[in-house]
Amino acid sequence: MAITIETTPQDYAPVYNPLIVVASSTNSGNTDFSYIFEICDSSGTTLRTLRIPPEILYAYGVSDVARVLESYVNEDGASDFFLVNGTGDTRDCDNSFYDYQIKIGEEYDVSGTLTQFLNLGSFTATALNGSLAELPFINWDYTDYDLDGTSKLFLTDTIDKEVLLTGEGYTNFLNTSTVTNFRVQTYDSTGSIIKDVEFLNSSTSTVGQFASSPASLNAVTLSVGLQPVVDSSTAYYEIFAENGGSQVSTKFRYNVKSDCGDGVVVHFKNDLGGFDSFPFITYKERFDIKREKYKQNPNRLDASGGYTYSTLDREQVQYHTKRTKRAKMNTDLLTDEQSVWLRKLVDSPEVYITYEGNTYSVLLTATNYDVKEYDYNDMFQLEIDVEFSIEEYRQRY
Repeated sequence: MAITIETTPQDYAPVYNPLIVVASSTNSGNTDFSYIFEICDSSGTTLRTLRIPPEILYAYGVSDVARVLESYVNEDGASDFFLVNGTGDTRDCDNSFYDYQIKIGEEYDVSGTLTQFLNLGSFTATALNGSLAELPFINWDYTDYDLDGTSKLFLTDTIDKEVLLTGEGYTNFLNTSTVTNFRVQTYDSTGSIIKDVEFLNSSTSTVGQFASSPASLNAVTLSVGLQPVVDSSTAYYEIFAENGGSQVSTKFRYNVKSDCGDGVVVHFKNDLGGFDSFPFITYKERFDIKREKYKQNPNRLDASGGYTYSTLDREQVQYHTKRTKRAKMNTDLLTDEQSVWLRKLVDSPEVYITYEGNTYSVLLTATNYDVKEYDYNDMFQLEIDVEFSIEEYRQRY
Protein backbone atom coordinates (compact mmCIF):
# COMPACT_ATOMS: atom_id res chain seq x y z
CA MET A 1 0.00 0.00 0.00
CA ALA A 2 1.32 3.45 -0.86
CA ILE A 3 -0.10 6.92 -0.31
CA THR A 4 1.48 9.88 -2.11
CA ILE A 5 0.64 13.44 -1.11
CA GLU A 6 0.47 15.29 -4.41
CA THR A 7 -0.65 18.80 -3.37
CA THR A 8 -0.64 20.67 -0.06
CA PRO A 9 -1.45 24.27 0.92
CA GLN A 10 1.48 26.64 1.35
CA ASP A 11 3.19 26.52 4.74
CA TYR A 12 1.23 29.68 5.69
CA ALA A 13 -2.04 30.39 3.88
CA PRO A 14 -5.30 32.28 4.53
CA VAL A 15 -7.98 30.06 6.03
CA TYR A 16 -10.94 31.72 4.29
CA ASN A 17 -9.55 30.70 0.91
CA PRO A 18 -9.31 27.09 -0.32
CA LEU A 19 -6.73 24.89 1.43
CA ILE A 20 -6.63 22.02 -1.03
CA VAL A 21 -5.04 18.66 -0.26
CA VAL A 22 -4.60 16.06 -3.03
CA ALA A 23 -3.43 12.49 -2.47
CA SER A 24 -3.07 9.37 -4.60
CA SER A 25 -2.91 5.69 -3.73
CA THR A 26 -1.76 2.56 -5.46
CA ASN A 27 -4.84 0.87 -3.99
CA SER A 28 -7.46 3.24 -5.37
CA GLY A 29 -8.91 0.49 -7.60
CA ASN A 30 -9.74 -1.79 -4.68
CA THR A 31 -13.34 -2.55 -3.73
CA ASP A 32 -15.03 0.09 -1.53
CA PHE A 33 -11.88 2.23 -1.55
CA SER A 34 -11.86 5.64 0.18
CA TYR A 35 -9.17 8.01 1.36
CA ILE A 36 -9.15 8.85 5.09
CA PHE A 37 -8.14 12.45 5.82
CA GLU A 38 -7.54 13.17 9.51
CA ILE A 39 -7.40 16.88 10.29
CA CYS A 40 -5.37 17.28 13.48
CA ASP A 41 -4.00 19.99 15.73
CA SER A 42 -0.26 20.59 15.95
CA SER A 43 0.15 17.83 18.56
CA GLY A 44 -1.53 15.24 16.30
CA THR A 45 -4.89 15.09 18.10
CA THR A 46 -7.65 14.47 15.56
CA LEU A 47 -10.18 17.28 15.14
CA ARG A 48 -12.18 15.82 12.27
CA THR A 49 -11.99 12.69 10.11
CA LEU A 50 -13.11 12.87 6.47
CA ARG A 51 -13.86 9.89 4.28
CA ILE A 52 -13.03 10.96 0.69
CA PRO A 53 -14.02 8.81 -2.31
CA PRO A 54 -11.67 8.91 -5.31
CA GLU A 55 -12.60 11.53 -7.89
CA ILE A 56 -13.71 10.06 -11.19
CA LEU A 57 -10.98 11.33 -13.55
CA TYR A 58 -7.72 10.27 -11.93
CA ALA A 59 -8.80 8.53 -8.69
CA TYR A 60 -7.18 11.20 -6.53
CA GLY A 61 -8.42 12.05 -3.07
CA VAL A 62 -9.21 15.77 -2.99
CA SER A 63 -10.36 17.81 0.00
CA ASP A 64 -10.56 21.47 0.98
CA VAL A 65 -9.68 21.41 4.69
CA ALA A 66 -10.31 25.14 5.15
CA ARG A 67 -13.93 24.70 6.24
CA VAL A 68 -12.84 22.65 9.24
CA LEU A 69 -9.90 24.90 10.20
CA GLU A 70 -11.95 28.12 10.03
CA SER A 71 -13.42 27.27 13.42
CA TYR A 72 -10.00 27.29 15.06
CA VAL A 73 -8.82 30.81 14.17
CA ASN A 74 -10.13 33.89 15.89
CA GLU A 75 -9.41 37.62 16.23
CA ASP A 76 -6.53 39.50 17.85
CA GLY A 77 -7.96 42.95 17.33
CA ALA A 78 -8.68 46.12 19.18
CA SER A 79 -10.93 44.39 21.70
CA ASP A 80 -7.97 43.39 23.86
CA PHE A 81 -5.25 45.82 22.73
CA PHE A 82 -6.66 49.33 22.54
CA LEU A 83 -8.05 48.89 26.05
CA VAL A 84 -4.47 48.91 27.34
CA ASN A 85 -3.12 51.83 25.34
CA GLY A 86 0.55 52.49 25.84
CA THR A 87 1.32 49.29 27.76
CA GLY A 88 2.76 47.26 24.88
CA ASP A 89 5.25 47.85 22.07
CA THR A 90 4.67 44.48 20.40
CA ARG A 91 2.47 41.55 21.31
CA ASP A 92 1.66 37.99 20.31
CA CYS A 93 -1.42 37.34 18.16
CA ASP A 94 -1.99 33.70 19.02
CA ASN A 95 -5.61 33.71 17.83
CA SER A 96 -4.70 34.90 14.33
CA PHE A 97 -3.29 31.58 13.14
CA TYR A 98 -3.67 27.85 13.70
CA ASP A 99 -0.98 25.19 13.33
CA TYR A 100 -2.41 21.96 11.95
CA GLN A 101 -1.45 18.53 10.70
CA ILE A 102 -3.10 16.40 8.00
CA LYS A 103 -2.74 12.62 8.22
CA ILE A 104 -3.81 10.64 5.16
CA GLY A 105 -4.73 6.98 5.10
CA GLU A 106 -7.12 4.74 3.23
CA GLU A 107 -9.76 2.04 3.60
CA TYR A 108 -10.99 -0.73 1.32
CA ASP A 109 -12.44 -4.24 1.39
CA VAL A 110 -10.08 -6.94 2.63
CA SER A 111 -11.62 -10.43 2.40
CA GLY A 112 -15.12 -9.08 2.96
CA THR A 113 -14.16 -6.67 5.77
CA LEU A 114 -13.84 -2.90 5.31
CA THR A 115 -10.36 -2.26 6.71
CA GLN A 116 -8.65 1.04 7.49
CA PHE A 117 -4.95 1.84 7.14
CA LEU A 118 -4.38 5.18 8.84
CA ASN A 119 -1.63 7.80 8.72
CA LEU A 120 0.28 6.52 5.72
CA GLY A 121 1.42 10.06 4.94
CA SER A 122 1.24 13.44 6.66
CA PHE A 123 2.30 17.08 6.57
CA THR A 124 2.05 20.18 8.79
CA ALA A 125 1.13 23.77 7.91
CA THR A 126 -0.37 26.94 9.40
CA ALA A 127 -3.71 28.58 8.61
CA LEU A 128 -3.77 32.38 8.86
CA ASN A 129 -6.88 34.39 9.71
CA GLY A 130 -7.09 35.99 6.26
CA SER A 131 -9.41 36.13 3.26
CA LEU A 132 -7.97 37.17 -0.09
CA ALA A 133 -9.78 38.30 -3.22
CA GLU A 134 -9.45 36.04 -6.25
CA LEU A 135 -6.33 37.49 -7.91
CA PRO A 136 -4.34 38.09 -4.70
CA PHE A 137 -5.16 34.52 -3.67
CA ILE A 138 -3.97 33.12 -6.99
CA ASN A 139 -0.73 35.10 -6.58
CA TRP A 140 -0.33 34.38 -2.84
CA ASP A 141 3.23 33.57 -1.77
CA TYR A 142 3.74 33.58 1.97
CA THR A 143 7.47 34.23 1.56
CA ASP A 144 6.57 37.80 0.51
CA TYR A 145 5.69 38.31 4.20
CA ASP A 146 8.56 36.31 5.71
CA LEU A 147 10.68 39.18 7.03
CA ASP A 148 14.16 38.40 5.74
CA GLY A 149 14.81 41.03 3.07
CA THR A 150 14.28 44.67 2.10
CA SER A 151 11.28 43.91 -0.14
CA LYS A 152 9.32 41.93 2.45
CA LEU A 153 5.91 43.12 3.67
CA PHE A 154 3.94 43.46 6.89
CA LEU A 155 0.41 42.01 7.03
CA THR A 156 -1.19 45.12 5.59
CA ASP A 157 -2.51 45.97 2.13
CA THR A 158 -0.75 49.32 1.69
CA ILE A 159 2.73 50.73 2.32
CA ASP A 160 1.60 54.38 2.31
CA LYS A 161 -0.89 55.38 5.02
CA GLU A 162 -2.50 58.45 6.52
CA VAL A 163 -2.53 58.79 10.32
CA LEU A 164 -3.68 61.40 12.83
CA LEU A 165 -1.13 62.92 15.19
CA THR A 166 -3.23 61.79 18.17
CA GLY A 167 -4.31 58.48 16.58
CA GLU A 168 -3.77 54.99 18.00
CA GLY A 169 -2.95 52.15 15.62
CA TYR A 170 -1.06 48.88 15.27
CA THR A 171 0.26 46.72 12.41
CA ASN A 172 0.48 42.91 12.18
CA PHE A 173 3.47 40.99 10.84
CA LEU A 174 4.44 37.39 10.13
CA ASN A 175 6.99 36.57 12.81
CA THR A 176 8.54 33.53 11.15
CA SER A 177 12.05 34.95 10.60
CA THR A 178 14.21 36.70 13.17
CA VAL A 179 13.13 40.31 13.80
CA THR A 180 15.07 41.91 16.64
CA ASN A 181 13.54 45.39 16.49
CA PHE A 182 11.48 47.93 14.58
CA ARG A 183 13.08 51.17 13.42
CA VAL A 184 11.22 54.46 13.00
CA GLN A 185 12.62 57.41 11.06
CA THR A 186 10.67 60.71 11.15
CA TYR A 187 10.91 63.53 8.61
CA ASP A 188 9.80 67.14 8.33
CA SER A 189 8.02 68.69 5.34
CA THR A 190 11.32 69.27 3.50
CA GLY A 191 12.27 65.60 3.76
CA SER A 192 14.95 66.19 6.39
CA ILE A 193 15.25 63.52 9.04
CA ILE A 194 14.18 64.51 12.56
CA LYS A 195 14.50 61.32 14.59
CA ASP A 196 15.87 57.82 14.16
CA VAL A 197 14.62 55.52 16.94
CA GLU A 198 14.13 51.82 17.64
CA PHE A 199 12.04 49.57 19.86
CA LEU A 200 12.49 45.85 20.47
CA ASN A 201 10.38 43.01 19.13
CA SER A 202 9.23 41.01 22.14
CA SER A 203 6.70 38.89 20.20
CA THR A 204 7.48 35.18 20.07
CA SER A 205 4.33 34.05 18.24
CA THR A 206 3.90 33.18 14.56
CA VAL A 207 1.90 36.40 14.09
CA GLY A 208 2.87 39.54 15.98
CA GLN A 209 1.68 43.14 16.16
CA PHE A 210 3.59 46.38 16.74
CA ALA A 211 2.67 49.97 17.53
CA SER A 212 2.59 52.02 14.34
CA SER A 213 0.38 55.13 14.71
CA PRO A 214 1.70 58.32 16.41
CA ALA A 215 0.00 58.06 19.82
CA SER A 216 0.89 54.37 20.04
CA LEU A 217 4.52 54.99 19.04
CA ASN A 218 4.76 57.80 21.58
CA ALA A 219 3.93 55.28 24.32
CA VAL A 220 6.48 52.57 23.47
CA THR A 221 9.69 51.90 25.38
CA LEU A 222 12.52 52.84 23.02
CA SER A 223 15.76 50.85 22.89
CA VAL A 224 17.41 53.62 20.84
CA GLY A 225 16.40 57.30 20.91
CA LEU A 226 14.11 59.47 23.01
CA GLN A 227 10.37 60.12 23.18
CA PRO A 228 8.24 61.56 21.69
CA VAL A 229 8.76 59.69 18.43
CA VAL A 230 6.22 61.76 16.48
CA ASP A 231 5.37 65.40 17.20
CA SER A 232 3.82 68.40 15.46
CA SER A 233 6.94 68.94 13.33
CA THR A 234 6.64 65.48 11.76
CA ALA A 235 5.28 65.44 8.20
CA TYR A 236 5.76 61.70 7.73
CA TYR A 237 7.69 58.77 9.13
CA GLU A 238 8.84 55.34 7.96
CA ILE A 239 8.84 52.05 9.86
CA PHE A 240 10.77 48.94 8.94
CA ALA A 241 11.90 45.74 10.63
CA GLU A 242 15.51 44.91 11.41
CA ASN A 243 17.52 41.86 12.39
CA GLY A 244 20.66 42.86 14.26
CA GLY A 245 20.92 46.18 12.41
CA SER A 246 20.09 44.79 8.95
CA GLN A 247 16.85 45.88 7.26
CA VAL A 248 14.52 42.87 6.75
CA SER A 249 11.33 44.54 5.46
CA THR A 250 10.34 47.26 3.06
CA LYS A 251 9.88 50.75 4.50
CA PHE A 252 6.26 51.57 5.28
CA ARG A 253 5.41 55.28 5.12
CA TYR A 254 2.90 57.02 7.42
CA ASN A 255 1.78 60.53 6.43
CA VAL A 256 0.81 62.58 9.48
CA LYS A 257 -2.39 64.63 9.27
CA SER A 258 -3.20 67.41 11.67
CA ASP A 259 -6.19 66.54 13.83
CA CYS A 260 -8.73 68.42 11.76
CA GLY A 261 -12.46 67.95 12.09
CA ASP A 262 -13.75 65.45 14.65
CA GLY A 263 -10.59 63.31 14.60
CA VAL A 264 -12.11 59.82 14.37
CA VAL A 265 -9.92 56.81 13.57
CA VAL A 266 -11.48 53.64 12.14
CA HIS A 267 -9.62 50.36 12.73
CA PHE A 268 -10.53 47.35 10.61
CA LYS A 269 -9.43 43.82 9.91
CA ASN A 270 -7.86 43.67 6.45
CA ASP A 271 -7.78 40.82 3.93
CA LEU A 272 -4.49 39.50 5.35
CA GLY A 273 -5.92 39.10 8.84
CA GLY A 274 -4.05 42.11 10.22
CA PHE A 275 -5.47 45.45 11.28
CA ASP A 276 -5.34 48.76 9.42
CA SER A 277 -6.50 52.22 10.47
CA PHE A 278 -7.80 55.27 8.60
CA PRO A 279 -8.79 58.77 9.80
CA PHE A 280 -12.26 60.26 9.28
CA ILE A 281 -12.86 64.00 9.66
CA THR A 282 -16.57 64.20 10.49
CA TYR A 283 -18.63 62.27 13.00
CA LYS A 284 -22.34 62.60 13.73
CA GLU A 285 -24.29 60.41 16.14
CA ARG A 286 -27.92 59.42 16.13
CA PHE A 287 -30.03 57.01 18.17
CA ASP A 288 -32.70 54.61 16.97
CA ILE A 289 -35.37 53.97 19.61
CA LYS A 290 -37.51 50.84 19.56
CA ARG A 291 -40.57 50.83 21.85
CA GLU A 292 -43.03 48.10 22.71
CA LYS A 293 -46.34 48.93 24.40
CA TYR A 294 -49.72 47.48 25.33
CA LYS A 295 -53.15 49.01 25.73
CA GLN A 296 -55.03 48.88 29.02
CA ASN A 297 -58.32 50.15 30.43
CA PRO A 298 -57.42 52.80 33.02
CA ASN A 299 -58.97 52.23 36.45
CA ARG A 300 -61.16 55.33 36.71
CA LEU A 301 -63.67 53.84 39.20
CA ASP A 302 -63.17 54.73 42.88
CA ALA A 303 -64.52 53.10 46.07
CA SER A 304 -67.50 55.47 46.33
CA GLY A 305 -68.72 54.61 42.85
CA GLY A 306 -67.32 57.72 41.22
CA TYR A 307 -65.91 57.52 37.74
CA THR A 308 -63.19 60.14 37.21
CA TYR A 309 -61.27 61.08 34.09
CA SER A 310 -57.76 62.54 34.40
CA THR A 311 -54.99 63.75 32.11
CA LEU A 312 -52.73 61.33 34.02
CA ASP A 313 -54.65 58.27 32.83
CA ARG A 314 -52.38 55.75 31.08
CA GLU A 315 -54.29 53.93 28.39
CA GLN A 316 -51.13 52.90 26.54
CA VAL A 317 -48.27 51.55 28.65
CA GLN A 318 -44.68 51.26 27.40
CA TYR A 319 -42.98 48.09 28.65
CA HIS A 320 -39.87 47.70 26.45
CA THR A 321 -37.42 50.40 25.28
CA LYS A 322 -34.23 49.66 23.35
CA ARG A 323 -31.77 52.31 22.19
CA THR A 324 -29.31 51.63 19.33
CA LYS A 325 -26.46 54.08 18.87
CA ARG A 326 -25.38 54.85 15.30
CA ALA A 327 -22.92 57.24 13.68
CA LYS A 328 -22.26 58.68 10.22
CA MET A 329 -18.66 59.51 9.32
CA ASN A 330 -16.85 61.05 6.35
CA THR A 331 -13.24 60.91 5.22
CA ASP A 332 -11.27 63.78 3.77
CA LEU A 333 -10.81 63.79 -0.02
CA LEU A 334 -9.50 60.43 -1.26
CA THR A 335 -7.04 59.40 -3.94
CA ASP A 336 -7.86 56.65 -6.43
CA GLU A 337 -5.59 54.26 -4.54
CA GLN A 338 -7.29 55.00 -1.22
CA SER A 339 -10.71 54.49 -2.78
CA VAL A 340 -9.68 51.02 -3.98
CA TRP A 341 -8.02 50.14 -0.67
CA LEU A 342 -10.95 51.22 1.52
CA ARG A 343 -13.12 48.48 0.04
CA LYS A 344 -11.37 46.34 2.64
CA LEU A 345 -12.86 48.52 5.36
CA VAL A 346 -16.40 48.34 4.01
CA ASP A 347 -16.52 44.52 3.90
CA SER A 348 -14.40 43.97 7.01
CA PRO A 349 -15.92 41.57 9.57
CA GLU A 350 -14.34 43.38 12.55
CA VAL A 351 -14.33 47.17 12.89
CA TYR A 352 -13.59 49.59 15.75
CA ILE A 353 -13.60 53.37 16.00
CA THR A 354 -11.56 55.58 18.29
CA TYR A 355 -13.32 58.83 19.21
CA GLU A 356 -12.55 61.28 22.01
CA GLY A 357 -10.05 58.89 23.57
CA ASN A 358 -12.32 55.83 23.66
CA THR A 359 -12.40 52.83 21.32
CA TYR A 360 -15.72 51.17 20.45
CA SER A 361 -16.73 48.01 18.61
CA VAL A 362 -19.07 48.81 15.69
CA LEU A 363 -20.81 47.16 12.75
CA LEU A 364 -20.87 48.66 9.26
CA THR A 365 -24.30 48.78 7.66
CA ALA A 366 -23.22 49.21 4.01
CA THR A 367 -24.26 46.44 1.61
CA ASN A 368 -22.34 47.70 -1.45
CA TYR A 369 -19.32 49.81 -2.32
CA ASP A 370 -18.51 51.85 -5.42
CA VAL A 371 -14.83 52.38 -6.20
CA LYS A 372 -14.45 55.93 -7.48
CA GLU A 373 -11.81 57.46 -9.72
CA TYR A 374 -10.90 61.04 -10.54
CA ASP A 375 -11.48 60.36 -14.23
CA TYR A 376 -15.20 60.08 -13.49
CA ASN A 377 -15.60 61.97 -10.22
CA ASP A 378 -13.93 65.37 -9.73
CA MET A 379 -13.42 64.89 -5.98
CA PHE A 380 -14.83 62.31 -3.63
CA GLN A 381 -15.03 61.20 0.00
CA LEU A 382 -16.13 57.99 1.68
CA GLU A 383 -19.18 58.16 3.91
CA ILE A 384 -19.97 55.23 6.18
CA ASP A 385 -22.73 54.45 8.63
CA VAL A 386 -21.94 52.34 11.67
CA GLU A 387 -24.01 50.72 14.40
CA PHE A 388 -22.48 50.35 17.84
CA SER A 389 -22.25 46.71 18.95
CA ILE A 390 -23.70 47.21 22.42
CA GLU A 391 -27.48 47.49 22.65
CA GLU A 392 -28.74 49.81 25.37
CA TYR A 393 -32.02 49.27 27.23
CA ARG A 394 -34.13 51.69 29.26
CA GLN A 395 -36.48 48.85 30.18
CA ARG A 396 -37.06 45.25 29.11
CA TYR A 397 -39.90 42.78 29.13
